[in-house]
Amino acid sequence: MTACRPPVVVAVTVAHPVGEVLEWAAAEAAARGARLRIVHALQPQIAFDPWAPTSSPLTLQPSGGGAPGPVGS
Repeated sequence: MTACRPPVVVAVTVAHPVGEVLEWAAAEAAARGARLRIVHALQPQIAFDPWAPTSSPLTLQPSGGGAPGPVGS
């Protein structure tokens, strides 16, 4: 009977370089004879303008200072 090995799970984000992290995770998975699972999650950047006549959402994008700002700003 073959033992079920848990996968090596690594989380990546666009905020940090991932090259070294993925290389380490791939090597670790290979050494363990396990699968590699890469997880990438995004948080939507949506805000609502409380003073708008309707509750229309504003799509945000990063501004020069790193904080999200309204599109077109």
